[in-house]
Amino acid sequence: MKIVIIGCGKTGRTLAQSLSKKYKVFIVEKKSYKLDVFKDNANITTVCGNGTDHELLEHIGMKDTELLIASSNSDDVNILSCYFAKLLGAKHTVAHIREEIYRQSDIDFVKSLYNIDLVINPDYLTAEQIYQMLTKPIYVENSSYISMKKMVPVKLKDIIIIGASRISYYLAKMLLDLGCHVKIIEQNTAKGEKLCAALPNSAIVIQGDGTQHALLLEEGLDISDAFVAITGIDEENLLASIFAKGCGVKRVVTKINRYSYNDLCGQLSLDYIVSPKDITSSVIIDYADELNLGLENYEAETSAEEMQAAEMEELSESKGSKPLSSPCNSNKPCEANDQNSCNANKPCESNDQIKGGHKV
Repeated sequence: MKIVIIGCGKTGRTLAQSLSKKYKVFIVEKKSYKLDVFKDNANITTVCGNGTDHELLEHIGMKDTELLIASSNSDDVNILSCYFAKLLGAKHTVAHIREEIYRQSDIDFVKSLYNIDLVINPDYLTAEQIYQMLTKPIYVENSSYISMKKMVPVKLKDIIIIGASRISYYLAKMLLDLGCHVKIIEQNTAKGEKLCAALPNSAIVIQGDGTQHALLLEEGLDISDAFVAITGIDEENLLASIFAKGCGVKRVVTKINRYSYNDLCGQLSLDYIVSPKDITSSVIIDYADELNLGLENYEAETSAEEMQAAEMEELSESKGSKPLSSPCNSNKPCEANDQNSCNANKPCESNDQIKGGHKV
């Protein structure tokens, strides 16, 4: 199966590396140096160019492309890439759309207008994953004579988030709808003000360094039910999460992008780790595998039908070329078991056989 990826960012790179293990992958990127990482991968063809260049897409070959994935950092580029790809013959398209201005009704309209099969918001997917981690029920020992565990819902009230981003926006809205008290700490004043304006008044956005222990304690970290570190810097997230664990916070979620930190997170007992690129890639890879399975089933059914048709044709030709029975002897009466003779004056019985297209 042929797959074309537009954009060689974190998600595009992760997708190309994973999908190339099973499929033929083309990846398009404007900045040529980003493509150098694939120079030793024989199953990945790199193309330097713009994903909205219809001539470039036509040169790559959309008619035999089963799936095009637009994962650049521009929503407009992703939408147009999918639109042009479909016009040029691509079977399926996936577009990343990140801007929160796109409501679900808008996304449905965009999908219909530009004939996009799947729209993915990586930030929303990540926020949803974190929300599930925070609200996941816990199992406790049952106080009965029988050793059993029962599932108990988690009670969340006070939550601290460090890092103002789209992920923070979606996550805060989910938690506020749950009735939680949410505090978001952001060092960048402009980003903090933008997030503050977008969220309901019940959310508290604080300007400050979320890795500073004194600030975290001042905002009640030691009495919080959960702590979420989702800044753009892995090291800051790690340090803040370690401190939160030390303060006794039961649920600590840490955003990590570098695979090299995975083992370290395990050693530090940081149980809730999220990687936006992995979450997004997993959804798209599952989608690609489903398409491939459907394609394989279709090809198998088509092959079986063609074989059956060929066998029927061969059988028909074989019957049609079979020699006729011996000439009739109109003067000789038909014997009971004589299948090669007939009486011209005797009408055919129901058990008379047909050979070579004639009743005999």
